[in-house]
Amino acid sequence: MYQPFAQFRSGGTRGVYMIKSTLPARRVGEVATATAARTAKAVPLSLARSLTSGIDRELSEQRVFAWMLSLLGTLGFALAALGLYGLIAQATIERRREFGIRLALGASRGDIVRLVARHALMVSSLGVAIGLCLSYFGTRVIQSMLYGVSRLDPVVYMAAVATLTVVVALACFGPALRALRVQAVEVLRSE
Repeated sequence: MYQPFAQFRSGGTRGVYMIKSTLPARRVGEVATATAARTAKAVPLSLARSLTSGIDRELSEQRVFAWMLSLLGTLGFALAALGLYGLIAQATIERRREFGIRLALGASRGDIVRLVARHALMVSSLGVAIGLCLSYFGTRVIQSMLYGVSRLDPVVYMAAVATLTVVVALACFGPALRALRVQAVEVLRSE
C-alpha cells in the first residue's frame, strides 16, 4: 500500500501504515523498512514500532496520572485511618473513669469492649454516610476521568465501606485492650 506523504500532511498529521503479521514486532519493522527501501528509495520512513508500544506511549501520561492519584488516595486513606485510630483512642482514654466505675458496679470486660466498639461504629457510620453523600456528588466532577467504572458502581462503594469497616475494627483493637486494663480500684481511689 502506498500513498504520497503530502496527502497525509493535512493538519500536520503523518500517514500511518499498519502491518499485521505473525512475526515478532522487531522483525516486522525490519522487513517493512527493507521492502520500502527497495521499492521506493526516495520515500522517507519514520520509526517503525509495534502497536502495543504505540499504545503504551499514548497512555503513558494517563498511567502516570493514575499512579499519582492512587498514591495520593493511599496516603489519604492511611491518614484517615490514623486519625480514626487517634479519635477512638482518645475517646477511650477520656472514658477511663467511666469504665472503672462500670467495672466496679459489675460490668464485664466484654461490656467495656462493646462500649468501645459501639462508639467506633457510631463514628464510622457517620463518616460513611457523609462520605457516600459527598462521593455521589463529587463523582460528577471526575466522571470523565473514570475508565472501566461507572460513577455509581456499587462494587466500588461496597469495597470502600468494607475497607473502612476493617480499619475501624483494627482501630478499636488497641483502645479496647487498653480499656480492659482499667482497674476499678485504681480509678475509684483517684476520685
